[in-house]
Amino acid sequence: MGCLLALLGVGTAMGAAEAGPAATGAGSFQTLTAITLDEAPWSAVLVPEEGPPRDGAPTQALRWPVAERPGPDSPVLLTDWSGVDAVRFWLHLDKPCPFRLNVLLTGEMNGYFMTSIPLDFTGWRQFTLPIESFGKVREADLTAARRLSFRAQGYGQPEIEKTTVWWVDHVEARPKPGVKLPIAPIGPVAARAAWEALAREGNPYLILNARRYQAELPPFRPPAEIRSAWQYRGVAEQLVPLAYAVADPESPHRGRKDLLEHALGLVDWLTAQCRDEGWWWRQGPLPGDPNVNRFTLSPLLDGIRWLRLLPEGEAAWPRWRDTLAKAIDLQRRAYRHEEAWDWAGLAGGLYANQDLYYVLIMALSAELYQRPEDLEEAKAMLDKVAESQLPDGGFRYIGQENEAPVYHALNVIILGRYAKLTGDPLALKLLKQTANYWPLVLTAEAQPEYWSDVWWKQTWGYVWREALVTAAGATSDARVQWLMWRALERATPVDGGVAGIYCAPWWTGTAPGQAMPERFVTRDRNMRGIRGRAGQWYFGVTQGRGLRNTFTGGLLTSPVAPQPLLAAFRGAQIHVLEDETRYTSRWLSEREDRTALALRPDVAGALGARYTLQPGLINGVPTPKTPPSPWQVTQVWRAAGDGIVGMVILEATQDARA
Repeated sequence: MGCLLALLGVGTAMGAAEAGPAATGAGSFQTLTAITLDEAPWSAVLVPEEGPPRDGAPTQALRWPVAERPGPDSPVLLTDWSGVDAVRFWLHLDKPCPFRLNVLLTGEMNGYFMTSIPLDFTGWRQFTLPIESFGKVREADLTAARRLSFRAQGYGQPEIEKTTVWWVDHVEARPKPGVKLPIAPIGPVAARAAWEALAREGNPYLILNARRYQAELPPFRPPAEIRSAWQYRGVAEQLVPLAYAVADPESPHRGRKDLLEHALGLVDWLTAQCRDEGWWWRQGPLPGDPNVNRFTLSPLLDGIRWLRLLPEGEAAWPRWRDTLAKAIDLQRRAYRHEEAWDWAGLAGGLYANQDLYYVLIMALSAELYQRPEDLEEAKAMLDKVAESQLPDGGFRYIGQENEAPVYHALNVIILGRYAKLTGDPLALKLLKQTANYWPLVLTAEAQPEYWSDVWWKQTWGYVWREALVTAAGATSDARVQWLMWRALERATPVDGGVAGIYCAPWWTGTAPGQAMPERFVTRDRNMRGIRGRAGQWYFGVTQGRGLRNTFTGGLLTSPVAPQPLLAAFRGAQIHVLEDETRYTSRWLSEREDRTALALRPDVAGALGARYTLQPGLINGVPTPKTPPSPWQVTQVWRAAGDGIVGMVILEATQDARA
């Protein structure tokens, strides 16, 4: 889908960039990444290797198995691309291809910039691409661009052969006249030094917010086209850091005319997009789901709360008030189960991340509309969220399920904002009780594990550092403080958007914290399992909470790479195909499995599980039933510092076709 959007969005810019000279009058090219063997991987898993020779000399380059990984992203190369005149790099093909390669600038923004290059050559070719040849897609902003990315698959092109391997080498950028390129600090030592330098000046996130808005901001321009209702959320989240910058009494940009004009225009447009019934999304042609409405409304209300600190914002409030009151009332009705189409509202109280958005919406409504009963509504929902908190500080993702790191991060950030807004003692207590979560789920480089998550949320992404900033402040736990700095060390200092504003009040400074033990084996009551570490190897077993695709997993990390994940293992699955004419299979465990754990302290954890194979069900709300199945599976695993070993047995308990 991303390639289709790019093709629609670029227009006449397509085809403008070819190999050869670019615009003149700028400075010399500067290396952004030489792509040597000790540099960070792209997209977490693509690593530099010994590459094909160039001009008779050996190379070290990024090996790119194209069919397997059609869309690699570089590590952060620059913290701002607006001062770049051109970018260049080397690309190696083993044979020509009858289509073009999309080259993108991506980053912390709702959109990207894209151009394309021909693939009509063999061997090495150097491409020089003027930045002006990159077309803008959606609300892309060069000041928020961070990475160079490639997208090899687009609509209408031939299928890429599975054995295709391309190579990328030596990425450089040429600055515009008089511009010093903000090259991102590479590696944990450089990144930590950059964060510490900010901390010596004050609160890093507030300093970064001020720097983000130093340049004059043009008037708000709405998206040229709405292709997904999630774009409304993206626009709403742009408001919070902007509203803080222009309206908060502590901001150096308070009252600045250009920022205020942009913010008021944004709110006018976003409010106008809200339908009379109070929604930005309802079942229809646009992709989305009912959470679009909550995730748009919450930052919109919060931004308006800041804007009303200024006379111009207060004067604008009457033209927004009635429309937003309808949007808030829709949420009340949804959580009273009066809107059957809002399936997420029907799960209210059992779906922590959306429920916390509802809590924050009601708290903001109480202040903006002077409705104390809405604050009581917020507290009542928070009572239900409290029931979903797990013994070691996570929250059930949905229904009876385990937590997932990405949603725990979101929960902590939103709960932290609500706690600062209201001082609600229950919110502070829940945050305090999350202290064990991050030390259990993160490696010493702040890399989350995802193998214990629900099957449809298993990825290998990185931690949301603003969640760790919030958790360090809210828990005062030295282990979390130490992990916060491990996360910051692997992140270029950028403002963090809405999460950066929300986490800023929780900033704890540069105290070192308490390091993670090099070796341990311990219980994790969040996932009903056992976790362990032996140096850079992390392992575990989990009973989970039903409908599992894996009961064990592990990962290896690098102590020095900015993107630390080196390898990951996610257990073993059995798929039973029941019909050769259709891809229907059974591959999950039951809703309630027969499982048992064993722990040998400081040595290993073990698990046994027996269940009948189930089809691909989501363990949501209501909890699904598990139908009879003729296929019985037994799994036994031992996970320890010397590896993971186990067995998976499939038995037919009656005659069955497969």
